[in-house]
Amino acid sequence: MDAQTYFLQNLDAFIKELGAIVSFSSISTDPAFKQNVIDAAKWVQNKLLSLGFETKVIETSSNPIILGRHIANPNAKTVLLYGHYDVQPVAPVEDWSTPPFTLTQKDGKLFARGIMDNKGQFMMHVSALEALLKTQKELPVNISFIIEGDEETGSADLDSVIKDNTDFLKADVALISDGEMIGNDTPVIEASFRGVLNCEISLTGPKEDLHSGVFGGAIANPAYELSSLIAKLYDKDYRITIPQFYDDVEDITAEEKETLQNRTTRDEEFLELSGSKKLVGEKGYSKYEHTGLRPTLQVTGLQSGYTGVGFKNIVPSKAYAKFNFRLVANQNPQKIYDNFVKFINDNISDGVRYEISNPDMVPAVKINIDNDYMKKARAILAETYGKEPIINFVGGTLPVVIAIESYLHVPVLSVPLSQEDCGMHAPNERLLVDAFKRGVLFSLNFLTKLS
Repeated sequence: MDAQTYFLQNLDAFIKELGAIVSFSSISTDPAFKQNVIDAAKWVQNKLLSLGFETKVIETSSNPIILGRHIANPNAKTVLLYGHYDVQPVAPVEDWSTPPFTLTQKDGKLFARGIMDNKGQFMMHVSALEALLKTQKELPVNISFIIEGDEETGSADLDSVIKDNTDFLKADVALISDGEMIGNDTPVIEASFRGVLNCEISLTGPKEDLHSGVFGGAIANPAYELSSLIAKLYDKDYRITIPQFYDDVEDITAEEKETLQNRTTRDEEFLELSGSKKLVGEKGYSKYEHTGLRPTLQVTGLQSGYTGVGFKNIVPSKAYAKFNFRLVANQNPQKIYDNFVKFINDNISDGVRYEISNPDMVPAVKINIDNDYMKKARAILAETYGKEPIINFVGGTLPVVIAIESYLHVPVLSVPLSQEDCGMHAPNERLLVDAFKRGVLFSLNFLTKLS
């Protein structure tokens, strides 16, 4: 029996194993879930050990990084596979139609937090390896693994771990699956990732919440002052107003524009997918240029005052906001942060005190998509999905790409294996059963034909 037949005949068992890994509430952004994160790391290590891998558990300042290695033949090619076992928070939990940490299968979909980002996708490669090991004496290639627990918080220690373990992780090519295809069946090769800058601001006005009838109108209200500050960050054309913000942004090339024309999703479909009312964005750019090749700034959290049932007539003493910049190639996150701090200092009301904290920075990266490994991946994607893959410019951030290229000096293939409508970072995260099947089949074909 070949590996593909074995996998398809045992599909239910492989899906059950997905249920085991997604059952861990491994939310790396919340210290309350620390033990769950550690338990997920142990599960990953034990899974690799069960497949005959040598493993190393690297303790970091935050969560463990699991390294794995299986040498089938010292003269064979070595593929480095990457994944992460940490997940996003589930809030608002009331918007989930199924329990977030219990795998639920219905209507051809698998629902659970992490089923797409990223437990389900790295388990596609693990499943392919298991099917190969069950049906033949040895793997056709050597395998190295990096599976981390801090991708959702910026991968702070990943760079140093890769730098310190170059011999253990030595490879010929790296394969990463951590994103979306186009629609349900159009494969994608990712050519770039935007960088990120996250930070928080807190404003303090009076020493405590005050009666609005006694003090309202006579003292600065932090909620209003923060809202006023945020309103100044964009002009009427949705262009970011921070001085020097666009100084290092390269123009979108004619080749990139031509590539994006292959993205045929109509505006109406894009809006339906998001559940939004209308498209917005920087004037003169398409929706895919906005989301992949132009820098953006989002307010990702905003809080002040009383938000419970009924009304509490106060002047709130504090206001908070969280900001997320997505940056493009050549933009320096530290420079953007410094200019943002100056912007706040120049525009904040002198009626409040403020503090900016927790800056988290990762630069943007472009991937070389013109190499022999990429050509082979393209051919196998076309064979597996029946369509030629489309080149995509990713709006998100993947710090591991920079570290792999910097210290291991191998080409990186970024090939997402989940469908587009997946609920990534949202309630009801989902993975099509068919996407899981074809993802495993792609991995089987790639690992086999690479030899």
